[in-house]
Amino acid sequence: MAHPERVHGAPPLTARTEAWADDLLADADACQSLLETYSSPVNVLNAAPMESHIDELVAAGASRGVDVRVFFARKANKGLTFVDAVRDAGHGVDVASFNELRQVIDRGVLGERIIVSAAIKTDELLRLAIDH
Repeated sequence: MAHPERVHGAPPLTARTEAWADDLLADADACQSLLETYSSPVNVLNAAPMESHIDELVAAGASRGVDVRVFFARKANKGLTFVDAVRDAGHGVDVASFNELRQVIDRGVLGERIIVSAAIKTDELLRLAIDH
């Protein structure tokens, strides 16, 4: 039986950045102002590009006959701006707790666009999910 050749190293991956992030990183004064205002580390979030990225992913699936549905993982990122972005783009949110479910419902995400993936689902969580 032939063994496949071993591959050494990693394929080169070029980061795909957004113009707003490149502009911010090129502006030393703006970066310094952020550090002075918020201390370090600083996380700068911008959900504006999210819809076009989702559209690109959905289109890639469609071009191969795959019905892609996007559900933003709320647990993985606490930035509510991303919940708003996927809601506005007509996509969904994956939640893993009662509080996350309450937050996304309060932000107007439709029940049919919410996935509850909590490993342990309390009666309170299930009741809220059923009601919405």
